[in-house]
Amino acid sequence: EPEPKPDSDGLDGDDLGVSDSLGLTLPGMRREQSAPSRRAELDGKDVMSPYPVATRFERRRALAAAITDTLYVFDFLELLNRALEMEWNKFARENPSKAVRRPRRLVDSTELVLAPRDSQATGTDGAGRGDKSGAATPASGTGTGDDDDVVLVEAHRPPGSNTIAMVAWRLTLFTPECPDGRDMVIIANDITVKAGSFGTAEDKLFEKASAYARERGIPRLYIAANSGARIGLAEEVKKVFRAAWVDPQDVTKGFRYLYVTAEDYEALKATGSINAQRVEEDGEVRYRIDDIIGKDPDLGVENLRGSGTIAGETSRAYSDIFTLTYVTGRSVGIGAYLVRLGQRTIQKAESAPILLTGYQALNKLIGSSVYTSNQQLGGPKVMYANGVTHEIVDNDLEGISAVIKWLAYVPRFRGGPLPILERENDVVDRPIAFKPSGAYDPRHLIAGYMKSGDADAGEDDADAEATAGAGAGSGAGAGAGAGAAATGEWVSGFFDRGSWRESLASWARTVVV
Repeated sequence: EPEPKPDSDGLDGDDLGVSDSLGLTLPGMRREQSAPSRRAELDGKDVMSPYPVATRFERRRALAAAITDTLYVFDFLELLNRALEMEWNKFARENPSKAVRRPRRLVDSTELVLAPRDSQATGTDGAGRGDKSGAATPASGTGTGDDDDVVLVEAHRPPGSNTIAMVAWRLTLFTPECPDGRDMVIIANDITVKAGSFGTAEDKLFEKASAYARERGIPRLYIAANSGARIGLAEEVKKVFRAAWVDPQDVTKGFRYLYVTAEDYEALKATGSINAQRVEEDGEVRYRIDDIIGKDPDLGVENLRGSGTIAGETSRAYSDIFTLTYVTGRSVGIGAYLVRLGQRTIQKAESAPILLTGYQALNKLIGSSVYTSNQQLGGPKVMYANGVTHEIVDNDLEGISAVIKWLAYVPRFRGGPLPILERENDVVDRPIAFKPSGAYDPRHLIAGYMKSGDADAGEDDADAEATAGAGAGSGAGAGAGAGAAATGEWVSGFFDRGSWRESLASWARTVVV
């Protein structure tokens, strides 16, 4: 007997039934199932089950915004795609008579994850958990020593599968300068996992992903939003420890030692959580705590050791390849060191301070409420003025766009040729129209400006987007009006029109960089 012909929507007639709210399947009715090739959130659930108020991604996005006003880390891939679309649209506008053929795909991404050295069949997140996809390719040459128990692999798994606070990708970006694609590595904190803190697994992924970029001679971008090195608590000890008070009637006098009962000690001894000595006091057997070790990893100084490792790796990366950091959220402790060691920094104007410790801790140390926010310690007014930050942006889209623009000046790989972008009406043999007279803005000499009537109006909108540095007063001829730009006359400078970008605009203002 032939198989029943599917309905027009691809489902058999029996699949169109519903189940009652008690989960009882009525005759001719089935539970909700998606096509075998896809796994959906409601697979296997009763068709009358309510839709969730928020998806897992939406919850992560809300958490990232609540912690430090940033995006969920996996949303940066989509933001890269959007920024590249803007660059291609701008390139098409600037070359109206040229047939601009934009690639169908602007970003190709492959996640880089850790896998046990003795079994590279599936990628893990560094905590021993597989990626559930079974699709992982060893990334050769990324080990940092024969004693490493994990290696870096290229894996294809659903976004958000990580359970550690660090993710990394190898990306191919199809830009107007490199329409055939250029490779780069992105390393990013996931602020929604343990507040983006650095543990041993995070350090290992950072180290190996950075080494992966160095070995291939490709640019490395670090997206920073973290809480510094992880200092954890042994929760199993925290729940049961007790204090031997100097005066039980007045605990303000302090305690003589911490201890656990004999029963609790036996349980903690089995997990190796503490070192303790047996004492007897008031007719009770106690175990005085000498050392707290904890049963879980990543609770103490091992994290600080890993911080030193990735600091050294970042220094090597800066010497070997192009490194760039985008600070999208707070970056604390080792996170701040990594920003500085990477040298080139783009910082978001709000909610993205670069600091070694929080303002509350400094106020307690000083004994007075001197600081009211972390922005006073590591915000743009501090870091942009002292030369740590090269550019300031108002939001994440501007930040990623600034990254794309900076990459336009960088070779595809170490030692490669500089990318060249051909433009219409950009004649190589051309006169320099600007003539200095009296006091003048050196930016006009470097990049040219738009002249409107008798007033210097700066550049038009399209060129200002490509040439102006971030921050007040930066860029060539800052302060231009759109109306003046549309009717003005272009006065050429040394460099090709639209090819100059200013950085460090707020630092050493008598010097233009």
